[in-house]
Amino acid sequence: VDDVDNLAAFLLEGQKNFFIFPDYTVMYGLTGKVPPQPILWFHRGLTYSVTYSPTLDHRIVRDLIRNEVELVVVERDSFRGTTQRLSHFPVLQKYIQSSFQPLREIGIFQIHRRIEAGS
Repeated sequence: VDDVDNLAAFLLEGQKNFFIFPDYTVMYGLTGKVPPQPILWFHRGLTYSVTYSPTLDHRIVRDLIRNEVELVVVERDSFRGTTQRLSHFPVLQKYIQSSFQPLREIGIFQIHRRIEAGS
């Protein structure tokens, strides 16, 4: 509970747009932010298809860019496996790896900051 409270406080402090992956999307409600992409939470076969959709993968990244997401929060451990679920979205995975750098950790939450152009 402390980690969730501390993450919410951190996200509220900067008021930057963020994306959280994969389960703790309640953080959008706790911080008063609208999810920056179309999937509320990442549950294969329920909120996205078992069959890979390059259209959806590209849309998620396009929406993160359009909504000027500055922070990406990735849960190190999650109910259905973070690494496995992120592999369902190779374009998103590559975008996070190439456009964001580690900033800090709060419990299981790994926070990444967008790399500024020219950095």
